[in-house]
Amino acid sequence: MKDFFQHADNLFVKTLKNISLIIFICSLFCFNLFALTEEEEYTVQNLIASIDKVQKPLVHDDFVVFTADKVHRFVGIAFDFENFSTVHSFYRNTFYDIEMAPRDSILFYVCKLPEKTKEFSYRMVIDGVWTTDPQNPTKYYNYEADTYFSKIEIETPIEEKTESLAALDKSKGKTRFFCEAKPNQKIRLGGSFTNWDSYIYELTEYEPGMYEIYLSLQPGTYYYNYYIGNASFIDKTNPLKAYTSDGKTASVIEVK
Repeated sequence: MKDFFQHADNLFVKTLKNISLIIFICSLFCFNLFALTEEEEYTVQNLIASIDKVQKPLVHDDFVVFTADKVHRFVGIAFDFENFSTVHSFYRNTFYDIEMAPRDSILFYVCKLPEKTKEFSYRMVIDGVWTTDPQNPTKYYNYEADTYFSKIEIETPIEEKTESLAALDKSKGKTRFFCEAKPNQKIRLGGSFTNWDSYIYELTEYEPGMYEIYLSLQPGTYYYNYYIGNASFIDKTNPLKAYTSDGKTASVIEVK
């Protein structure tokens, strides 16, 4: 009987962890999305899913991702295009292991820029102290305010596009999925096109450590992951990612 209650208690704790993760993900997806288009929501969700470390500000389309170290109790940010009138709070993104136990976290904020913004200045407040962005080396001194400001200049892209190696091979008329791993592995492919059954397709090792498979897919957006044994992992060659309904990260491919 004691073992039964111990098992029930463990199950209850795991359920709470799952619920907390789902609530957290939903809160991220609801983050300021009421003012965004469906395409922008998709962009923000992928940006959030791609954050895995503290780094310099990341500019993507009309959005900028700011990050801060997990040790801080509070981090906020204020922008010149709002006359520094509003301090926006950072969010905490917690990473979980396979047992749904917290293993790490970072702080982040995703900002949508006003149209035609070429550059902007900002300041951060970290644990009650106003400062420049520790992750951004570009700053300048404002004599009128007698303080330093962080600055970001938006570069005009020169027709740059990063494509996944999982892409349509026009010569074959099929979609190629590629994976690089240790030699002599059995690597499987599962996704929304298999109802997440990973035992339907297995990649072929055409060179040591190089795996691929060609599938005939109808035009549309698909989610997928690679599998070795019971472990799944995303396509590292593909920058597009999203959360699945169970809170895991999956790669995304659009077949046109």
